Amino acid sequence: MPVPPRRPAQLRGRVFRGSHVVARGVLTRTELRSSAWRPVFKDVYADARLAISHRTRCAAAAR
Repeated sequence: MPVPPRRPAQLRGRVFRGSHVVARGVLTRTELRSSAWRPVFKDVYADARLAISHRTRCAAAAR
């Protein structure tokens, strides 16, 4: 049975740089590729539960 994806509280509902959270030890590369996170741009991810809207894409581009 698969293990449910881990969603640290500080990343829930947010857009973030994947390399930063991996470097800080918040997530591993494997966890970053789980269904909990959605890639938006190169090295920019969003919580998969977050609606990807124009505003979300703008926030991702700013990262």
